[in-house]
Amino acid sequence: MGVLREWLLLSTVRRRYWKWHGVPVVRITLPPLVTLETAKLQLRITGTDYDADVELRRIQATNIILDFLQDRADETWTETTVPDPVQEAILVMLTHLYERGANTTPAAGGTPTDADVWQAIERLLARSYDPGLV
Repeated sequence: MGVLREWLLLSTVRRRYWKWHGVPVVRITLPPLVTLETAKLQLRITGTDYDADVELRRIQATNIILDFLQDRADETWTETTVPDPVQEAILVMLTHLYERGANTTPAAGGTPTDADVWQAIERLLARSYDPGLV
């Protein structure tokens, strides 16, 4: 088992332990950490017809990645100060949320599976992993 996978497993076990024993799990909520323009560029959208949907997905993607990061997220991050690997992870999740419509299997030419997306996100965020925090 890789170091990151072990850390993620321990992190998940810790969160469950804390939840079961009444210790609050810290949840950071921030405004979306990617701009609407960056999100549209990632999705290759040029018009304004889908802005409401893209806005919803960028909020969802930000919250999903912040939930994943837990205490490694910084409540002072903004669209301009968020670390590149975190912003890229948000864009990966944004793309997955937006495009998982009709074709949902890679074999059918659709989007990657959830497992593939999470593996990509783990790899992006592993660059900021500190083994001393385990």
